[in-house]
Amino acid sequence: KADLATFGKALGGGVPIAAVTGRRDILENIGPGKIGFGGTYNAHPLSLAGASANLDILLANNGEAFQRLHSTGEKLMKGLRQAIDDTGVEAIVQGLGPLFQVYFTNLPEVTSYREKLQTNSAAYTAWALKMFEKGVYIYADDGERILLSTMHTDEDVELTVAAAEEAFREVKKQFSLAA
Repeated sequence: KADLATFGKALGGGVPIAAVTGRRDILENIGPGKIGFGGTYNAHPLSLAGASANLDILLANNGEAFQRLHSTGEKLMKGLRQAIDDTGVEAIVQGLGPLFQVYFTNLPEVTSYREKLQTNSAAYTAWALKMFEKGVYIYADDGERILLSTMHTDEDVELTVAAAEEAFREVKKQFSLAA
């Protein structure tokens, strides 16, 4: 368990919010006459209402939305790995559920910043742009992660994997990336 953790963006479901959480013995030191703490949106009613509604939806039915989100991410990663195998491109997919990345590399896994620097970022950017041309938007910087939302469906996974396989073939030719 972390002593302190911060959360933002997705917590609010579209409204600006951030949260700092942590152990009681640490957080008890924040307040008047102790450690100062301030912020633009502290206890802002709209932000709190948005976060409350968002969490109600995400936690409903025993967290079914999170389970579906992780399941969809696992299906997409499995499909991308299969597309990599089918095309013979030198790339890997790594991550957890709805948060992952594709790296163009011969490494079995990227575990450090130094290893990330050894990946072929130009090939990734070309792949992301080819995905965009095929109707799938993926951030074109492999320093970022691919993120799914609860709105992504199995049909989206199928369309993405099909586009990815075509894009892998094209990038493999362009960069001579045979595994």
